[in-house]
Amino acid sequence: MIEINLLPPQYQKKIKTINCLNKLMPYLFLGLLVILGFNLVLSLFIFQRKTTLNRIKSAWHKKMPFFQEINSLKENLSKLSQEYNSLRSIANSGYSFSELMYLIYTNLPINIWFKEITFKEGVLAIKGTVLDYQKNVSLSLKEFVDNLKKVAKITKVFPKIKIVSQEMRRIKDRRILYFELSFSK
Repeated sequence: MIEINLLPPQYQKKIKTINCLNKLMPYLFLGLLVILGFNLVLSLFIFQRKTTLNRIKSAWHKKMPFFQEINSLKENLSKLSQEYNSLRSIANSGYSFSELMYLIYTNLPINIWFKEITFKEGVLAIKGTVLDYQKNVSLSLKEFVDNLKKVAKITKVFPKIKIVSQEMRRIKDRRILYFELSFSK
């Protein structure tokens, strides 16, 4: 077949370009569809991962109070084990705690009262008050501490006995001394 092309050369190039585009158009359209399909699959995959992540986050937030409670229980357990070990050290020293308290109370003057007795980490802390009865309140407390230091059974278990704090107050015509004693190893 003979083809006679009477078109000028500039139009011939345009027609060739249009023919090339017509040949390439299905491939371009197919490529565009592949890209759109890939984006759709990728967005569905990301959406699925986000919903899974949100589900895991909500489950974590629901269980978070339990984890916090477990951590607080672990802290309490460690504190209790420290207290247990410190009490055990006194028990292993050969003297009973009740005997030590008896020795402390036998040396207790009339005008001294204990308000709080705590034992933590090997330190016995006693908080109390001294009223002015017949002597100066500071002298009364100092004599009490000196008497405790003279008792061999107490100093064997607690060699360091000291006055941690004292605070003098006045109520009407009475002087009251608030104190804290520390017995430690």
